[in-house]
Amino acid sequence: GNLAFIEEVAPRVFVFSSRPDAADTPYENSNRTWFYFRFWRRPKDDPTPRSPCMSSPAPSPSVRGNRNEDSSSDESSESTDSDCEVSASDVPPAPPNHVTFLMANYPSPNKAVKNGVAPIMRVPPMHPRHTRTSGVFVCKGHLGFHVPMPPKDRVAEVATCYPFPYANMTAELDAAVQSREQLRERGIFVAKETLCYSLQNRPLEMLTLTASEGNVGQPPAIPHTSLGVAQDGSVGDRPTGHWPSRPVIVVSARVHSAETPGSFMCSGLLQFLLSSDPRAALALKAYVFYIIPCLNPDGVVLGHYRTDTLGQNLNRFYADPSPSKQPTVYGFRSLLAGLVPLVSRADLALPPSSSASDPCQAGPDPDMRPRLAAVVDLHAHASKKGAFIFGNCVPHYPPPHLAHNLDGQLEAQIRNVLFAKLCCLNNCWFDFQASSFSAAGMSKTDKSGQSASSSARVAGYKLTGLPNVYTVEAHYHRARTVGSTAPPAPPRLPDAVDSSPHQGCLRRADFLSLGRGIVLALLDMACPSAHPYSRLRESRYRTLQGICRTTETYVRGKLPSMEWQQSCVDGAVAQLADTLGVSAPYTGTVGKGRKTGGKGKKRGVKRETSTSGKREVKREVKREGSTGGKVVRPGRGLKPIGRQRSVDNR
Repeated sequence: GNLAFIEEVAPRVFVFSSRPDAADTPYENSNRTWFYFRFWRRPKDDPTPRSPCMSSPAPSPSVRGNRNEDSSSDESSESTDSDCEVSASDVPPAPPNHVTFLMANYPSPNKAVKNGVAPIMRVPPMHPRHTRTSGVFVCKGHLGFHVPMPPKDRVAEVATCYPFPYANMTAELDAAVQSREQLRERGIFVAKETLCYSLQNRPLEMLTLTASEGNVGQPPAIPHTSLGVAQDGSVGDRPTGHWPSRPVIVVSARVHSAETPGSFMCSGLLQFLLSSDPRAALALKAYVFYIIPCLNPDGVVLGHYRTDTLGQNLNRFYADPSPSKQPTVYGFRSLLAGLVPLVSRADLALPPSSSASDPCQAGPDPDMRPRLAAVVDLHAHASKKGAFIFGNCVPHYPPPHLAHNLDGQLEAQIRNVLFAKLCCLNNCWFDFQASSFSAAGMSKTDKSGQSASSSARVAGYKLTGLPNVYTVEAHYHRARTVGSTAPPAPPRLPDAVDSSPHQGCLRRADFLSLGRGIVLALLDMACPSAHPYSRLRESRYRTLQGICRTTETYVRGKLPSMEWQQSCVDGAVAQLADTLGVSAPYTGTVGKGRKTGGKGKKRGVKRETSTSGKREVKREVKREGSTGGKVVRPGRGLKPIGRQRSVDNR
């Protein structure tokens, strides 16, 4: 596995430490949460020496102390006695015939136990399926857990979460291509192509999947001729398949190499599209799916947690990737650059104020380039439980065609948030309350100082002008809540996983079902009138317009009122926008606040308060027709100012 050392401190009690990403290279970094290893029962009379990892000398107490260099300040209050030696009396007693493992350098073990961390284990071939461990605890700053002792002559495998090796990803794509003839008989087009190659010359493969009807031939070339060229000089050709009138969905996963739940979601999405389910056939007629299962193949093969061979977090290079240092991200961005976003009202798959039309019936683009409908980047989360979605905030950074159209910004944000609503409707594990479409999430920085503005979600939105670029996250171990999934409309279809939710740890089948829920949500957005199996019919929303109205209420509560936005453009508050920057009027929420009152204050005066860095700028702005002074402060309340007008009457 990826162990740096392991030491037996008591009978059947082992302390181990995992290697960091890019270990023993100039690019070594502090990412080391992911661990995986094997162990077996060693007979007492076995003359063979212990493995080198077992016989290595124990590190100094400072090395075994598990405080990572990138620990955040809010975790500094955790116990720091991990520098002390661990003895048998310190470890909680294990069940009979169990082994205890203590990880010395797991980051923030107290927080991990609170978030429900549960490593997995299996003993093939007797028990080929992984099971979650129980009894996770913290002992002197070490993350500990008990696992059963394997039988004789059997090897047990332990890991942080369900593994999904690189070989499994390529095998799934190869199996889909090998069944091309059978799929062609069912009217399904499938093709595999290589977009580019990684730093270690591994291919970045993409699977194209859609219905065969409507194929007009060779697709347009992807920009930048350096793509598709291996180190040996071979060039890959694009498959013969192009549907200019059918929107494109781009699905990607494993830009962070250890986030295996993202691979399971991608696998569930692919398995569902290749199944005989009638909803899958409708989805293939509505969209062209570009599926990229692994954006960081080098990191996956090397067993890294978050980075590639150069120690880079590739999800922070989408804004300006280098073809020599981040070739896979460069290839992904070039793919998006060759697509035309759905920006015109006629092309929008989901107008909230009118019935949605079937995107398959829309006319082709003049330049015959494919039209991009959505980008879904699949990830895993270590601290936030459940499955949820991160999206963009359109009013914070409006695309050029909506720069001066406030009604269009609101409508685009409603369509943007609607995807998360539909995901929750089609899968019980999605948690809408945990999803976020805030402006702060588009520019926040991580512990290393890198900004989310260079992530796939934000950079893809700024590149294409399409708000529907999402990051779908699933917790490694547990779900926070179980949603209320409505039953499918007649005729009934088998949804064993969705219809029997359970509390506790997320299983492999639950991750697979999340991928299926994504497809069903996209299908509801595409052509609900032609979808007889939609859960909308049996839900409390009844129709797409019903769930749009609910989504509009949510968006209006999270965003400042339209009157507030209009005053930022037409009134005196525009001066405040110039002082704080274009995005400042949209970063806060309009609250009820307290009356300004006091000596020298006049009725009809409101105080606008916004924050830029550590400096607060206050301006008093007189509003006509106001009945009293109120304080407007970001993050306090959700009620808009004045009379709220509907979208149709604005």
